[in-house]
Amino acid sequence: MGTVLDLFVTLHHPTSPLIGGFEVGIDMLAPLLVLGVEFPHDGWNFGGSFTNLLVGFPTPVPSGPDLTVLGTLRVLVVQPFEWCYYVVYHGATPPSVPGHDGPVYADGAVPDLLVPCGYVGGSSEVFWFNPGTPVEGWTYTAVKRLFR
Repeated sequence: MGTVLDLFVTLHHPTSPLIGGFEVGIDMLAPLLVLGVEFPHDGWNFGGSFTNLLVGFPTPVPSGPDLTVLGTLRVLVVQPFEWCYYVVYHGATPPSVPGHDGPVYADGAVPDLLVPCGYVGGSSEVFWFNPGTPVEGWTYTAVKRLFR
């Protein structure tokens, strides 16, 4: 028994209008089981696992001005919410940009141009579940704080 959730791999404020691929390592510091991963434009993962993504797109993905979804991980939460669960991004293995331990994307117009990425908010912890159960009388803001 568990809960199935979709976690989105996103790129915020890209500098290129087209994305040719991306690389990211993902740690699930929680009892999460990855059931599968999907990519737009028939993207293909050459990284060998659901948590080491070295993805290429046969046709570049157009980027949005603020946010572009690069992939969707379907995960199963296999234990009840007893503590905080973290999902952490880092560099893929092997890294394509030496000395950069973070995500990278390939410019879709110039495929040999690899763009190192930082983290939204400065932290590699990109998603977490807070332990807590909403009860009657909670405000919308309090419930929203359970997920970040």
